[in-house]
Amino acid sequence: MQTIKELILKRLRETLTQEEEQALEEWMMKSDRNRAIVEELSDPRQLAESFARLDSLHADQVWERVRSVSPDPQTKHLPLYRRLRTLTGYAAAVLLITVGIYFRGQYVKRTVVVSPEKQLSVDVSAPSANRSVITLSDGQNIYIDSVTTGVVAIQGNVHIRKTSDGSIEYVDNGYNGGLQYNTLTVPRGSQIASIILSDGSRVIVNAGSTMKYPVSFYRRDRGVEITGEAYIEVVKDAGRRFVVTGGGTVTEVLGTHFNVNTYPDETDMKVTLLEGSVKVSSSAEQKMIKPGEQAVYGRGAMQVHTGINVNQVIAWKNGLFDFQDKHLPEVMRQLSRWYDLQVIYNGKVPDIEFFGQMGRNLKLSDVLNVLRDAGLRFRMEEGRRLIVL
Repeated sequence: MQTIKELILKRLRETLTQEEEQALEEWMMKSDRNRAIVEELSDPRQLAESFARLDSLHADQVWERVRSVSPDPQTKHLPLYRRLRTLTGYAAAVLLITVGIYFRGQYVKRTVVVSPEKQLSVDVSAPSANRSVITLSDGQNIYIDSVTTGVVAIQGNVHIRKTSDGSIEYVDNGYNGGLQYNTLTVPRGSQIASIILSDGSRVIVNAGSTMKYPVSFYRRDRGVEITGEAYIEVVKDAGRRFVVTGGGTVTEVLGTHFNVNTYPDETDMKVTLLEGSVKVSSSAEQKMIKPGEQAVYGRGAMQVHTGINVNQVIAWKNGLFDFQDKHLPEVMRQLSRWYDLQVIYNGKVPDIEFFGQMGRNLKLSDVLNVLRDAGLRFRMEEGRRLIVL
């Protein structure tokens, strides 16, 4: 007798016989809960969102759905998803790949099981250490992963300490010196870094990013410079603005939570607001954005996008890659920063668009295995050179 788990998996593979389909239907009719379980596990969008919540709660290695979507009949449609654990507690390591393409006006798809033997000759593990460095105003470097809990440096009356959770905290005991700056550098291939500034605001900085900031905010405005990506929780202070510069823009807030992306290799600079209010300015214009909105600055112009899924924007902070509406070069840029890779394309870059999320704690080979079954091929060379064939 097949288990309900097996029937649901066969339904996902589209290999149910008529008798098996009837057995599953009978089980679903026994209760609303049974029906809800099957419907949720059979709906790719709900499955992706549910696994995102599960991954953030339990830190399991979860592949959520990665799928291509494009109206262009010349573009491949590649719906992909992998599941390593179901929401109902079923323990099953299953990798299902649904590959589809438009061919002569018709959408054709097939489901295959990916062979687990496909591995890179030289694999790369996800970052396990925080390789971040704080450069003090006198040029001294503090390597976060190398220092122990407690005070690691003193600048004026400001104590810089490492907390038990690995964060760096600036404790202002009444600053009596001139304006001094520190710089936090989070290199490619490093775990993200968390820093609490002297005003109590917390900044979480992504790999491949830097932040320059004052040791103490003794001036009226609180200002930092960011290159790369950071999530910022600003402590409210009605008398002092918090100002972020980077990517040709200035973002001003009083107290709020927002994400800023100013990576130089990205086409646009993006500020996404989670709560509060933010003013984003360029040399030519300024925009006010509200929660769920995103200011996008590129090619000398700024636009505001509404209805943004903020959980996808800050997925990196929660241990996930975000592939929502990303084309292959954007996906590879995320991978290159996290795994510290040099990505080289050998031939024409395929026009593939993805959506979905996946855990950032996976080995590179696990990530590339799914992309392989989307029709891509890879070769790893010395010096972490990843060749996309």
